[in-house]
Amino acid sequence: QAAKPAEEAKTENSQVADNKDAVKEVSNDAKTSAKDPIPATEKTLEEAIGAFYAHFGDDAIELTGAGFDEEDGKYCYEINGFKDGEEYELVLDANTLEVVSEKKEAEDDANVLVIDRTKLITGKEAMEKALEGQADGVYVEGYELEVENGKAIYDIDLENAEDVKIDATSGEIIK
Repeated sequence: QAAKPAEEAKTENSQVADNKDAVKEVSNDAKTSAKDPIPATEKTLEEAIGAFYAHFGDDAIELTGAGFDEEDGKYCYEINGFKDGEEYELVLDANTLEVVSEKKEAEDDANVLVIDRTKLITGKEAMEKALEGQADGVYVEGYELEVENGKAIYDIDLENAEDVKIDATSGEIIK
C-alpha cells in the first residue's frame, strides 16, 4: 500500500509535464466557497447614518437614500442627504466607519423626496426578510435604501436569486 500514493503522485506529475502550454486550472475558492447569507460587517447601517450626521455636523440634513455594497474588495455604506439646495454624499467603510469619500454639490431638482429615518426597519432586518425562504447558496450582495413610488424601500441585491424589495417601514415584501 505504501507504493500506491507514490504511483498516484507520479501520474499527476506526468499529466502536468504533458501539458506543453504550462497552464492548469485551479478553483477560485473565493468564488466557490459558501458566502455568509448576510455579509459580516463591524458597523450597521444605522451607525453609518449616525456617522453621516456627525461628519457633516448638521441634523437638519434630510436623508434621501443609503446603500450598502462592496467597493474595491471592502464593504461600504453610502449615505445621501439633502438640505437647502445641496446634495450630500458620504461613503464609509462598513467595518470602521472611516470616510472613503465625500461629496457636496448643488441639487437641481425643485422637489426632493426624503426619508424619515426614525420610522425605518434596520438594514439587517431588511436583509433577513429578503432571505426568508431562499435556497441555500443565496446571499446578499448589497442593497439600496431609496424612495420608489412615494415609499421608502430597501432594494436587496441577492446573488443566486431574484432581487427583493422590502417596505422600509413595515418590513413587508413588495416584490
